[in-house]
Amino acid sequence: RRAQMAPSLSTQLNLAVRHAKRKEYDEAIRLYRAILARDGTYSNAWFNLGNALIGNNQPAEAVTALRNAVELEPSNTKMLRVLGRALLLDRKTGEAVQVLENAVASDPADARLRLELAKALKQAGRDNESRMELSKARQLNPGLSDSNAEIPQPDIQ
Repeated sequence: RRAQMAPSLSTQLNLAVRHAKRKEYDEAIRLYRAILARDGTYSNAWFNLGNALIGNNQPAEAVTALRNAVELEPSNTKMLRVLGRALLLDRKTGEAVQVLENAVASDPADARLRLELAKALKQAGRDNESRMELSKARQLNPGLSDSNAEIPQPDIQ
């Protein structure tokens, strides 16, 4: 008899993503953590874990996971954007503004980043700057609305 082999990381990731897309966050979180126990350098697993934790209303844990993702991919503006959102949800407004301002500086043409920054600035009481960022975001993408800033679907990578 042959020993049963553990599923590949990509197979586990695909399964976790399916659970997350169905909003079965507890199972998705369990699977992402199992993946990360096997390979703690898998940035997309950290990112997806952060998204699932946001969906499961666990923003402090999401911040930790997303920081790990960003540490592995510091120039990934999508990861920075979602980290900013998690920081806002965790009521770390000043840090969220800083993360999002740095992300916008590295990718000024990203309308969704600017939308997240506008929200963070508004939450920080910086209404004029918030309106300016929102205006820039809509100039870059006229179809952009607040509904486009919902929790992104986990990436399968």
